[in-house]
Amino acid sequence: LPLMLDYLFVLMHCFFRQRSTTEENLMSHPAGILTNTKTGRFHPIVFRMAPMPGNADARTSAQRYKSSAHHTDGFETKEEASAWIADHADKGFVHTGREYAWDGTGTPAMVEWFAPEEVILPKAA
Repeated sequence: LPLMLDYLFVLMHCFFRQRSTTEENLMSHPAGILTNTKTGRFHPIVFRMAPMPGNADARTSAQRYKSSAHHTDGFETKEEASAWIADHADKGFVHTGREYAWDGTGTPAMVEWFAPEEVILPKAA
């Protein structure tokens, strides 16, 4: 019996680990373009879901996200920054088309609201 319980535990661990990995792969991360007004460079910026405390946003269809990272070096053109987002679609990055101005000072941290249709992952071809 103890051996059988150990086996069951291993199976359950594998199931939940696989399920977690699959759910992470399906999670979309909205992305936009951050324009450094000081240097003129374009930085992709990516957001992660961050519901309001106490589920205060439950009555809205839009979802709350916080910026989680931006491409530090940036790119010379907006097209290059957009291409970088598209090249990382396998990580769940979805280009929303939104653009943000940044003065280049400090870390560009922000909270944004995205409608569900803005963060739908494109179908794989």
